[in-house]
Amino acid sequence: MTDPLPCFHTPRAVLGIPGGVRRPGIPWRLLASVLVLLSLPACARDVRRGDPDVQVRWLITPSAPSVGRARIRLVVSDVAWRPSNGARVTVVATRDSVRMAVDTARGQGAGQYFIDDFSFDVAGRWVLSARVETPDGRWVEVDHPVEVGPAKEPER
Repeated sequence: MTDPLPCFHTPRAVLGIPGGVRRPGIPWRLLASVLVLLSLPACARDVRRGDPDVQVRWLITPSAPSVGRARIRLVVSDVAWRPSNGARVTVVATRDSVRMAVDTARGQGAGQYFIDDFSFDVAGRWVLSARVETPDGRWVEVDHPVEVGPAKEPER
């Protein structure tokens, strides 16, 4: 007699296997799909190095940047999200492993640091790397991937 659903077997006694029970296997397509889905979010996450107690959050305006100028805001805090003021924040932009720009963000209180006119010169996948050095000597580096679109046509 054949099983109506070959992927979902009921345990059966099998000679020669310790315990004598064969357990159903996971279908390979299901396993492959789950692995692909789990790996996708990892591609877009920030990469961190340094002190885990220093938190950095990126905000870029416009949120889908295109070739031209953008505003970068970094919010620096501790793990309880209390703002960290007085830090030195440097942003390095790379594209295809080529350093495209380096800029220092200005602190404006409440743990906020700004670069008002950051220039994205070409479209493509960029990595923005912020190095934050706090007044008490701690540091963190956070790499943030950004997809930069082509230049937008001016509105008429």
